[in-house]
Order: sequence, then C-alpha cells, then structure tokens
Amino acid sequence: MGETILDNSVIPVGTPINKRWTLRNLGPGTWDDSYRVRFIEGERMGGPEEARLPRLVGANEEVDIAFPMMVPDAAGHYRGDWHLVDGQDAAFTVRLAATTSGSRLMQPS
Repeated sequence: MGETILDNSVIPVGTPINKRWTLRNLGPGTWDDSYRVRFIEGERMGGPEEARLPRLVGANEEVDIAFPMMVPDAAGHYRGDWHLVDGQDAAFTVRLAATTSGSRLMQPS
C-alpha cells in the first residue's frame, strides 16, 4: 500500500490537500462497483463519508483511492480513518488513515 501526504506530515492550517492511497487486491475475487471506502472515526478533514472505488479491481491489481481534504483551521494533530468495505458492508482489516499536524507559520518579528 502506498500513499501521498505521509502520516504526521506538518502542513500549514487551512491548506487543501489531495490524499491518495494505492491498494492491491490480494484476494482471488474482483472488487466490483459495490466496494467503497467508508469513514469510520476521527476528523474527516473535508473527506467524504463514503466513496466508491473508481473502477473494478481484479486479483493482484492495484487501485488508487484519492479525494480532496482540508487541513483544519486550528493548529493541532488530526487523524481520520476510513475502511474498505464490500457490498455486504463487511469491513476489510485494512484501515486507511490520514494523519496531519496543522501548524501556523511563524511571522518574522
């Protein structure tokens, strides 16, 4: 699994980001259009409650899951977690996390 915006990245508050995870289907079946990513806990940071996979994913294939997010306006540590779920709402053990620290840029005095 790969990703953009690595965990614990320090990003200025209020900055829009595009979070992307690359997942590989290690099972024998195809992830069809009933598979989706669902928010489960933490701070969504403007990410979706739920998003469908962008295409069918066969065995041993990879898929990029991406959506725009926004670092909150207040400085602090933020984490949001999403699960991959199938058509029967069964969650996979994989947990997709977006973890950032929003910081205010110091102004020169």
